[in-house]
Amino acid sequence: MVFRVHSRCVPKNQPHPKKELQIVWIELAKQHKPRFWQRSFGIPAGGVNRNEFEPILESIFVHSLGEVAWESLGAHWSANKKAFQEMDEHSPDGIEALARFCTRHFLRQLPAEGITQTVFWDAFMLYHLQTDHGLANDDETFRDYLRERIMKPDWLEFLKRFTKALDGNEKPELRFRVQLCFSWDLFPMPLRYWADSAIVDLFSSSYIAANLDRVRNTRRELGLRRRDPIIVREYRRKPGSSSNKSTISIKIDDEAAARTGMRKTLKAFLQFLKAPENVYSKLRL
Repeated sequence: MVFRVHSRCVPKNQPHPKKELQIVWIELAKQHKPRFWQRSFGIPAGGVNRNEFEPILESIFVHSLGEVAWESLGAHWSANKKAFQEMDEHSPDGIEALARFCTRHFLRQLPAEGITQTVFWDAFMLYHLQTDHGLANDDETFRDYLRERIMKPDWLEFLKRFTKALDGNEKPELRFRVQLCFSWDLFPMPLRYWADSAIVDLFSSSYIAANLDRVRNTRRELGLRRRDPIIVREYRRKPGSSSNKSTISIKIDDEAAARTGMRKTLKAFLQFLKAPENVYSKLRL
């Protein structure tokens, strides 16, 4: 059966690469690990050239993007471990797709020779700063990197590049890919189970520029595989008055969730939305 759920709340803003990503998330769910830039990923102290570095770059992106995505959206899954196990069994592919894309486009920004751990992570951070200048002030991961970077050689040279990146134009097209892929895997109900039109409404309500063509073209470009049957059919959010919270209206297919083995994930998603108690008795959870 298909139910429409109304909630008066506002969600919080928010080896093989596949095996590596699962390990990253499982370990992050257990305990705090060193920051990704504190690991060498096999880069020797003397550095490597671009051809030597290319084979391990995708693995680095899988780890680092997976960690950033978890810091943004992982709290929900840490609090709902059964739902996390259920979700992880369905082979999320958004971060992997984003890692492949970034590998293709990022390699050209590195020097031909002398790629050290610091050279790489400097370029990596500036690459993402170009997608969203707000990272410099609002992102805890980025701020922690700057605090540690100031103690390393060539700080002034990095600061010049940092200032240049802030002065330049943002590249929102990459930011949209990041937002879509992170949410494709780790949104409380992963977006791979959403209709494209519902994704558009979710993003638009969060002030992310989106339309059907943009969502569909980005999915095809990155090779994101939407899961059928669709669980979230519609999403609507109506702004409230100054004294009331927004109203969220969401159309879900509980039978689709049952057929795809996503019962616990759907229940945790409804709890995330603070859905009314009478909803649970109607759904096949």
